[in-house]
Amino acid sequence: MCISILLYVSESWTPYRHHFKALEAYHVKCLQAILGVRWWHKVTHSDLRSRAKVQSIECLVMQRQLRWVGHIIRMSPNRLPPLL
Repeated sequence: MCISILLYVSESWTPYRHHFKALEAYHVKCLQAILGVRWWHKVTHSDLRSRAKVQSIECLVMQRQLRWVGHIIRMSPNRLPPLL
């Protein structure tokens, strides 16, 4: 549920590097809380993601944007895409 709320309407964003850094920091903080990992355990972000079997936020946003573009491409030409 955290991912859904975090990436709400991410299909229409213009992503910048500082957005991804902030989102990734929050995502890692949530993963640490869920997995019970503290800062003194010295676990890298990639290790946390592999333990939780999730992808990085940047990858998730790109997947959502590509899925949205695919939806728009398959629409009939006389129909306007819905605005988010």
